Amino acid sequence: MATQRTGKNECPHYSRRCHVLAECCRSWVGCRLCHDALLGDDHVIDRYAIKLMRCDLCQTVQPIAQECIYCHENMAAYFCHFCNLLDDNGLERKVFHCTQCGICRVGGRENFYHCVTCCGCYPHSLKGKHNCLEGSMHRECPICFDVSTRLRIKVAFDSLESVNVLVCGHVMHSSCFEAYVKQHR
Repeated sequence: MATQRTGKNECPHYSRRCHVLAECCRSWVGCRLCHDALLGDDHVIDRYAIKLMRCDLCQTVQPIAQECIYCHENMAAYFCHFCNLLDDNGLERKVFHCTQCGICRVGGRENFYHCVTCCGCYPHSLKGKHNCLEGSMHRECPICFDVSTRLRIKVAFDSLESVNVLVCGHVMHSSCFEAYVKQHR
């Protein structure tokens, strides 16, 4: 929903002045994460299939873009035309699109490199210092993986939380790692 004062929607994930149309169910949502949280594991939105947005300031439905074609207001400071991501905090969070990953990452391109073997972006501090494990970023977290999760396997690759790269090359969510260590002390 839009607020009268700022036109920003109430999405808790991204600050922006628009809603996007989920092609899968033809619903207007604050973002792909709002959609997935609302509908659970029954279906997830395809971020690349998002084609339309509705400006929260003038309510004009239009192709997704950084600027509204009617009122010419910026929808967000950061816009990725590959991922259809709009985020007003994207510049300060140093969001960048990794063409090899095919998704936007947080933390600044200058701080990461793409490991082709592991299939993900890693901090420069790990370059040449981690054990490469084929596709490790696309494997499920060994702690929170739930076999009943049909569509939303909790892989590190597109996780919103930080991950730990273990000595063996496997990757797990930082929160899962911390909970595991705390439980097994």
